[in-house]
Amino acid sequence: MKKNIWLAAGIAGMLLGNPFTDARAEVNVQISTSDSPSFVIDSAPNFIYLRAQGFSISVGSPYDIVYYGNYYYIYHNGHWYRASSYHGPWFIIVNNRLPYHIRRHRWEDIQRYRDIEYRRPDSRNNRYQLNDDRRRRMHDERNDANSRKLQDRQKKTINDRQIQEQHKTEVKNIKLQDQHEKNVNDRKPQEQHKTEVKSTTDQDHKKTEVRNIKVQTPQNRETRSINVQERQKTEVKNTKVEERQNQGSKSMNREDQQNKEVKGNDRNNSNDNRQNKGEKRN
Repeated sequence: MKKNIWLAAGIAGMLLGNPFTDARAEVNVQISTSDSPSFVIDSAPNFIYLRAQGFSISVGSPYDIVYYGNYYYIYHNGHWYRASSYHGPWFIIVNNRLPYHIRRHRWEDIQRYRDIEYRRPDSRNNRYQLNDDRRRRMHDERNDANSRKLQDRQKKTINDRQIQEQHKTEVKNIKLQDQHEKNVNDRKPQEQHKTEVKSTTDQDHKKTEVRNIKVQTPQNRETRSINVQERQKTEVKNTKVEERQNQGSKSMNREDQQNKEVKGNDRNNSNDNRQNKGEKRN
C-alpha cells in the first residue's frame, strides 16, 4: 500500500514538476543577435508569486521573466535585462544593480522556488497572488496608457514638424514669388528706361543724320554745279574739237576735190593738145 502511495506521489510530482506545457503557446519571445538584445513579447505572460521571496516569476514562457518593484527582469545567457513593461524596451543591467531580493538568490534556486510554489493547490487563488496580479495589471495598464500617450505625443510632434516644414516651405515659396515679382517690377522700369534711352539715341542719330545732310547739301550743290560746269566745259571743248576736226576734214576734201579737178583739167588739156598735134600732122 505504501509503495502504491509513493508511486502515485512520484507520478504526481513528475506531472507537477513540468507545469509549463499548457501556457507555453501564449507567449512569443524574440531575441535579437546584437550586443544589446531586444526581447519582443507578443502577449502578457502568466506569473506565480513567490510568497517567501517577495517577487513573481513567469510560467509557461520560453524565457523566465521576474517581476519586482514595477520592473520586469529577464535572465538570458548569463546576463540580466530590465524593462518597465513586458513589451520592452529591454536594457542590460549589471548584477550589483539588481534588487537585493533577486540578487541574493541563485537563479537555479529561483526556478526551484517557482516549481514548489506552482505545486501548491492555492498557487493561483491565494490573496498574495491575487494582489500581485492586480498590482501588475494596474502597472501594465499605466505603462500602456503612458506608451499610448508617448506615441500620440510623438505622432503629434511628427505632425507638428510636418506642418512646420510645410509652413516653412509655403513661406519660402511666397518669398520666392514676391522676390520674383519684385525683380520683374524692377526690370520693367529698367527696360522702359533702356527703351527710352534707345529711342532717344535713335532720335539723336536721326537728328545728326539730318544735320549732316543739311550740312552736306550746300556742299553737294556746289559740287554738282562744279561738275555741271566742268561737264559743260568739256562738252564745249569736245564740240570745238569736233568742229575743228570736221572743218579740217572738209578742207581736206575740198583740196582733194580741187586737186582732182586740176588733175582732170590737166588731163583734158593734154588730151586736147594731143588731138591738136595730130590734126596738125595730118
